[in-house]
Amino acid sequence: RPVPFQPGQCNLGEELLPVAELRRTPFFNEFLRHHQIESIASLVVADGTHGAAPHTHLSLFRPPGAPAFDAQSQRALQALWPSLRQAVDTYWILRKAREYDRIVESAVDALPQPTWLLREDATIEYANAAAQSLASTTDWVRGAGHRLAALGDLDAGALREALRAAATRGIASTLPCARSHGGRWCHALLRVAPLPPSSAFVTAWPLARALLSLELPPGDDDARASRLERLARGYRLTPAECRVLQRIVDGKSVKLIAGELHVSQATVRTHVQALLGKTASRRQVDLVRLVLGL
Repeated sequence: RPVPFQPGQCNLGEELLPVAELRRTPFFNEFLRHHQIESIASLVVADGTHGAAPHTHLSLFRPPGAPAFDAQSQRALQALWPSLRQAVDTYWILRKAREYDRIVESAVDALPQPTWLLREDATIEYANAAAQSLASTTDWVRGAGHRLAALGDLDAGALREALRAAATRGIASTLPCARSHGGRWCHALLRVAPLPPSSAFVTAWPLARALLSLELPPGDDDARASRLERLARGYRLTPAECRVLQRIVDGKSVKLIAGELHVSQATVRTHVQALLGKTASRRQVDLVRLVLGL
């Protein structure tokens, strides 16, 4: 007779094939017997058509000589099904959410400018690679615990007001800031943008209310060219790889680089992989840091 395979249904091996017949099959003699399996009870937790979970079964096994699973065993497993279904659905929802978070994190990390996602009280939900590098190698960033206290000469009060305007009124702002280094002033612009509820950033960081991006002045072109030359010698980069690396540092996409160099995008990707390998870098943002000396 047909055996139902609906979510919440528990089937016994005996319903599919009596034990006497099972023992005569190659499957039993070549597999089940070697693993000490004879009696089987299988609960259909999810069928893959409803909820977040794919097709999922929970199967229990007993060895030869042990009491076979019976109707009482079926009822016990079926009584557990609602909780098991909820647990499995929750697992897959959280797994997919984490995968989504990693995609958003990678997108933020790819930004060359220091970028933060903040709560209204300036608590840092996420700082991209450039922001972390800036905080660890310069005195641009000042913090208190996990909060961003100040950037350059921009004090905490001005930062709080900009965050409040973004979080409560949806107002974007641009704030000038500067820092003194070696007797010279370095000026930058801090852009504060509100995050609408539908934003991918809010999906990844539900408590984030504003995105901050620090636009630093461009580096000395002569100094950058000199550093590129040193890197080319040190890592034995080819002229073609150097041309690609220079454009990566300028923030250009693979498509744009291919157009400027009159080569295919596949060729550019090959050069990028070679650059990553030669410099032991994991991502393109690491190449940017290498050239800029961050």
